[in-house]
Amino acid sequence: MKKRILAFAILPIQVLVINSAVKILEPEYPHSIVLLLPSFFTVTLLFFVSINLHKTILKHDWQFFKRKKTRLFLFSFLGAFLFQHIMNAANDFMIYLNMFNYPVSLEANVTLQNLHPIQVMLVPIIKVYYLLTTINEELYFRYNFLYSNHKRKLTSLFLLILSSILFGMAHYFVTNSLIGTFPYIIGGLFLGLIYLKTKNIYYVIGIHFFNNLIYGLLQ
Repeated sequence: MKKRILAFAILPIQVLVINSAVKILEPEYPHSIVLLLPSFFTVTLLFFVSINLHKTILKHDWQFFKRKKTRLFLFSFLGAFLFQHIMNAANDFMIYLNMFNYPVSLEANVTLQNLHPIQVMLVPIIKVYYLLTTINEELYFRYNFLYSNHKRKLTSLFLLILSSILFGMAHYFVTNSLIGTFPYIIGGLFLGLIYLKTKNIYYVIGIHFFNNLIYGLLQ
């Protein structure tokens, strides 16, 4: 019971700590690599906590891919491509309705032109948290919410919608707008449906991982 409570506390803690730290640091360190440090250390620490809490399901689901790693790679890569296009379509829809302008993320404020060469070299390393948070988020929003209730259709539908909305809310700090979380909610629905269909956490981790790798870490 204590482990389950802790598992459900991970993402709220992550969002609260990162947002609070950034608000404190941003006035003092504008356009600085310092703004990335709260995300890096918080996500990294909670990554190891989450892995420990969910090691049973991670080991169980990996058994399926012992001889099918290529299948996972291809599915994840194509899924990431589709995931990003779905989110872009949702964003374009909001722009079409004149309800939302594409946000400028915190990372966009950390401009490389204003950084010391040593800081520039550290940015790709620090932004590894982009990849670690994919596991934190998928274990939280997909496994914790959907796994134990996937056989009850009405319950699954409710939890799918709830987890997707919360997934969007968790990215509020990216947009600083409730309306701006809409593309993330749609993305959460997509990942949730994939998980309910496959019943394997590595499919959604893979999609989310490649998405963050291509559109986040490598930007």
